Amino acid sequence: MSELIRRIHEGIHNANLDYETWSRGECWLNDSACEGLMVAGIARAVAEQRNGVGKKSLRLEMAFGEILANSHDSRRVDIALLDDGNPECVIEAKRYWERAACENDLNRLRRLVKNGDVPRGVLAVFIAHGGGDGGLDAKVRLAKNDIEEWRQGLNALTVSVSCDQPWDYPMDRRFSGNYLRWPGWRGTSICVDITMA
Repeated sequence: MSELIRRIHEGIHNANLDYETWSRGECWLNDSACEGLMVAGIARAVAEQRNGVGKKSLRLEMAFGEILANSHDSRRVDIALLDDGNPECVIEAKRYWERAACENDLNRLRRLVKNGDVPRGVLAVFIAHGGGDGGLDAKVRLAKNDIEEWRQGLNALTVSVSCDQPWDYPMDRRFSGNYLRWPGWRGTSICVDITMA
């Protein structure tokens, strides 16, 4: 696992811990429309590695039109990693796996990499499950199967999938929120890393 991917996983985990703390145990990243918190967590973890290294920088919500030559596309990537102002990686974040939405992001990242607009694209996804019945493993398997189906026929690209170790949260935490009422809540993250072959 590359240092960038390791830091993306770390950023998602830390953002989830922060949100759980702020909500007094009532919420995780997948509960609310708080994708921005996840993006900020990833950005913080990645920026810690990049600070002070040459002319490397990071931008949030960078317009595709700024990445693509001769484009006025106003859609935005969640995170753009830049080297002397040139995009070297774009990162899209999702707070849960939903095949259609995630495939839209994967297709956008694939086009950016395949067309040479950026050398690397990463989709980062948070996955959680409660009940302790193997549900997290099943959700991860489903996501990986969907990704495997999506990547068929992508001959010119390398697609790597990494999954962080599941995060178990002990029941003796100081909060009494939802995640503590229903035992067995676990979370993890998946990163899909797309580069040219």
